[in-house]
Amino acid sequence: LFMLQESDNSIVKGELSMNITVNVSSTPQELGSHAAAAIAKLLNDAVKAQGYARLVLSTGASQFETLDALVKEQVEWKKILPN
Repeated sequence: LFMLQESDNSIVKGELSMNITVNVSSTPQELGSHAAAAIAKLLNDAVKAQGYARLVLSTGASQFETLDALVKEQVEWKKILPN
């Protein structure tokens, strides 16, 4: 379940259904590489569909390997906007 407050202060309520894939990797670097590839695909798909993508990042020790790998991915970074 979720609740979202719109810009006009109205409240939207709904239910989300998600498919979750669990990846098990031998090293943090391997897991970070898999996550970075998945993120890059989503970003590239959004850029292809609408000309830009928005990206919000969490920074903590557990994300370092993902961020290291993500900056090496083939992404049109100039079309990625901060949220």
